[in-house]
Amino acid sequence: MKPSTVEMLRAYLLVASLAATFIDAVVIVALCVFDVPEHVFQSFPFRIGVLIAVAVTLVVARNVAGFAFRSAVESRHAVVSDAPCRTVSVSADCPRRVLVIFHVRLNRRRLEFAAT
Repeated sequence: MKPSTVEMLRAYLLVASLAATFIDAVVIVALCVFDVPEHVFQSFPFRIGVLIAVAVTLVVARNVAGFAFRSAVESRHAVVSDAPCRTVSVSADCPRRVLVIFHVRLNRRRLEFAAT
């Protein structure tokens, strides 16, 4: 597999695992605090709900990262080269740097960190 594909898959897995961790925390609170029976969390509707929640989280994270990337390009914190590989250079003082890097990884572009 290409390194860019591996980075893209890692980015998607990171967001999916964060969503799953949040869902686990909600389930634990529901079990301990609200005394929800365990069989509720083993049902088919719950599993479908979890899949939908993870998918929605991925879409929202991708949209937020895309907005941050476009904002960084407009404010000149990120620059896209004109070369065929379209390398993205991100400055160190970019206010939404993490989201910009996340967007670059999701779109399998090359990343270059600017000196300043």
